[in-house]
Amino acid sequence: MTAASETLTVQGKVTNPACTLLLEPVVFGDVPISALETGSPAEEYAKTFNVTVTSCMLSTLRSASLKFEGTRDPAYSTQYGLQTTPGAGAAQGVAINLVGDDEAHNMKGVQIRTDGGVSYPLTLSKSTLQMKAVYVPTGAALVPGTANSTVTVTLTYS
Repeated sequence: MTAASETLTVQGKVTNPACTLLLEPVVFGDVPISALETGSPAEEYAKTFNVTVTSCMLSTLRSASLKFEGTRDPAYSTQYGLQTTPGAGAAQGVAINLVGDDEAHNMKGVQIRTDGGVSYPLTLSKSTLQMKAVYVPTGAALVPGTANSTVTVTLTYS
């Protein structure tokens, strides 16, 4: 009987791929202008959404944080209000506030600066940050119309 043997080489590498963000779109639908006439945020029309860190294993990271950068509404008195997209048919006198809605990340009720000036640390045991968006009056005259905006969310981690 003849026999032959060879050594099988198995090669590979276990990696932690780069982290990515999954952002849920926020859809307000129709919000009556009367909800803003009181001068207070339209809380009853607030929309919740999630920001989720995906693709990587958070427990292997040392730190992670999020930064939000958009166009601040110049009529709003704080650094928190996102300007709605101007143009024909656009609403006026309204901005959008983003607010943390997540106790696990120590962000419950925390207003999010949207000028990129603050990084918000994430708790590495939970990959999803719950948030909410709410329309707020800016103090300028209210005019009904489309009230859209965008904000760039940047994840920094090591």
